Amino acid sequence: MTKTTRKKAPATPRATKRVASEFRALATTVPSKPGAAATTTRRKASVTTKRAATGKKPIKAPESDRTTITFYLSETLRNRARAAFRATRTDEGDLSWSDMVTKALLTEVERREREHNGGEAFAGSAERLQPGRPITP
Repeated sequence: MTKTTRKKAPATPRATKRVASEFRALATTVPSKPGAAATTTRRKASVTTKRAATGKKPIKAPESDRTTITFYLSETLRNRARAAFRATRTDEGDLSWSDMVTKALLTEVERREREHNGGEAFAGSAERLQPGRPITP
């Protein structure tokens, strides 16, 4: 008869505990409608707060005006990114897959701003992007 031993889960890093306590501290009491009774809601800690808690350089991602986007990528890249997320989410302070993708996109946007616009943000707009590949003459 073989005896199966169960391994204990690794201890939660101190920085992760700080992030969790900061998340709890972000609970706010707000009325859902004017004149209605106040209810407690929670909002996520910012990327900056999480990265500061883990001792990493803060990345400032916009928190307001969140929206959804849809795009195509290869299944291989998607699976590779998911594996990286699962393996490093605690070390990097990612609260969600969306959080990791946001940081990755922000890193590329900041690189392009440095390379092509003297480090300044490009003027943004809500105008839809032209679908498909660009036509070259």
